Amino acid sequence: VTISAEQQKMAQERCEGLDVTILLQDYRDLNDQFDRIVSVGMFEHVGPKNYDTYFAVVDRNLKPEGIFLLHTIGSKK
Repeated sequence: VTISAEQQKMAQERCEGLDVTILLQDYRDLNDQFDRIVSVGMFEHVGPKNYDTYFAVVDRNLKPEGIFLLHTIGSKK
């Protein structure tokens, strides 16, 4: 899931031949159930004021026995 058409195109090229779908949409508009959700390098751009919404979207879209992986860079600030 990305809001960047350029990023979507690059991901589609790199995933050619794989059973992968790259969606061009805002993550908050996602309404589907997934076995796995992986977030890489996005959380730090969401910002603290949007954390509740972010995790609500993950909760809404992750299957009950699903796995969520959050990769982020943080600081003690």
